[in-house]
Amino acid sequence: VNMRASTRERERLLGGDAPPGAGGGDKRWSPYEVAWTAGDPWRTWAVPALAALSIYLFLRGQTSAMWVARGGTDVAVSGRKPSSTVASVSYNLPDTVLELFRSREHLLGALVLVFSGIWPHVKLASALFGWIVPMNERTRARWLSWSAALASWSFFDVVVVILCSLSLRASVHEDIAGLASAGFTVVVRPLAGTYWFCAAVCLSSFASDLAVTHHASLAREHARGPDPGETTVEKRLCTEWNAAGTVYKKRPTVRFAVYAALGTCAALTACGAVSPWATARYRLPVFNDDVRLSDRRKWTVAIEDFAVRGDERRIVPIANDVDAATTKASVEAMVNLLDAAGELPEVPSIPDAS
Repeated sequence: VNMRASTRERERLLGGDAPPGAGGGDKRWSPYEVAWTAGDPWRTWAVPALAALSIYLFLRGQTSAMWVARGGTDVAVSGRKPSSTVASVSYNLPDTVLELFRSREHLLGALVLVFSGIWPHVKLASALFGWIVPMNERTRARWLSWSAALASWSFFDVVVVILCSLSLRASVHEDIAGLASAGFTVVVRPLAGTYWFCAAVCLSSFASDLAVTHHASLAREHARGPDPGETTVEKRLCTEWNAAGTVYKKRPTVRFAVYAALGTCAALTACGAVSPWATARYRLPVFNDDVRLSDRRKWTVAIEDFAVRGDERRIVPIANDVDAATTKASVEAMVNLLDAAGELPEVPSIPDAS
C-alpha cells in the first residue's frame, strides 16, 4: 500500500513532464518520431513499410482469382458413345461473397466479408495509428498489444480459405440398372490469389509484433529512464508482470471465466468432430433437379426426382449431344423394366431449405 501511495505521490509531484519511467504517465510521444530523432532508419520505417506491403498483398489477393472450380458430367447410355461436359469457373473474394449472398448464406457471407475483406485493413490501420500518432506510453503499449493479439487471430482467414477450397468439392455417380450411368464432379483448387492472401496474413502479423517490440525498445533506450531507486527499466517491467500475475491469482472470478471458456471450447470442438460439417446442393443438367450432398465425410448422397416423381413419369434428356429420341426410349425402357420387376425405389424428399 505504501508503495502505491508513493507512486501516486511521485506522479502528482512530477506530473506529465517527467519521463514515464520516472512516474509520469502523460508524456506523449510516437515511436516513429523518437526513432527518426535518434537517427534509426530501420526502426523508423520498418513498421510502416511492412504495413504498406501487407496492404498491397491483401488487395492483390482479394482482387485476384483465389479459387477455380472445374466440374462436369460424364454420361453413358447403353448402345451410345459416352459423352462428357466440362466447365471451369474462377472466383475472387468479392465473387465469393456475392455468391454466398445469392445462395442465401447470409451469415457465412457476412463473416467472410468482415473478417477476410475488411478486418485485415482495419488491423493494419490500427497498428499504423499506434505507431505514428503521439500518445502516452501506457496507452500505446495496450493499443499495440491488442493490435498484435488480434492480428494473430487473422490466421483464421487462412483456415477459411482452406475450408472454402475443400467444402466445395463433390463427386456423384449413379448407375441406372445397367442401362445408363451418369457422374458429376466438382473440384476446387487454389490459385495465385490464395497464396497472396496467406502471405499477407503472415506478414501483417509479423508487422504487428514488430511494432510492439520496437515500441518497447525505443521507450527503454530513448524515451524514459528507470524508476527512482532502480537501476534498470526491465526490473520495473518484471515487477509489473509479477503484480499482474498476483492479481490474476487473487481473482477467482477471472480464473473461473478462463477455465469456463476453455471447457466450452473443448466441448464445442468435440461436438463439431461428430456433427455433419455442411450440406451442399447442386443442380445437375443430367438429372435436371437438385442433388444434396450431406456430411462429406460420410459421402451420404440423396438424389431427388430422378426420372420419376411419385406416379408422374417425367423423362429428362441425359445429355445434350445424345439423340433425344434414343435417350427417351432408353429411359422409358429402364422405367418399364423397373416397374415390371417391382424394384422402383422410394425417392426421398428433400426440403427446399437445407
